[in-house]
Amino acid sequence: MNTNTLPTNTATQKRLSAYQSEIKPIYNNAQFSFSMLVFCQQLITSLYDCKLTTKAEYDQFMVDMFYSSKAIDENLQSKYMTDSIIELTILLSEAKTLYEMGSLSYSEYLSMFLTVKGKFQQKFKLLSKTYLVHLSEMSKANSSRINKLRASFATLNDN
Repeated sequence: MNTNTLPTNTATQKRLSAYQSEIKPIYNNAQFSFSMLVFCQQLITSLYDCKLTTKAEYDQFMVDMFYSSKAIDENLQSKYMTDSIIELTILLSEAKTLYEMGSLSYSEYLSMFLTVKGKFQQKFKLLSKTYLVHLSEMSKANSSRINKLRASFATLNDN
């Protein structure tokens, strides 16, 4: 399905609305990573269930989200990135409230919903890359430590 086409049927609107319970702002606290995961899980699952994203897009989003949460758990994100993620949740929560009040049309709300998903995807790709680079650096550091340890033991064995 072309994800740029906005469906207007009532069944899709009702299904999308059913997933909205976890669309609320998150905060920069001890639960930040978990709250982000719950928020984004609801976001992508609702889009997938309503056939507004493909299985491949869903799977890639989930993989990037997983590595992003690992990066966040390791404190590899910048303050700007954290603030930006929080801002996206606030914007979508506000859009949800305005949609529920009838101030936004379904197509406007859905467009905002898809925009936020796209922005999260961009951020997740960046965080995933950061995490994978971090893992690579850790692997190199561990390899270097192992070589030094082996050299030390070889020296001990020679004496």
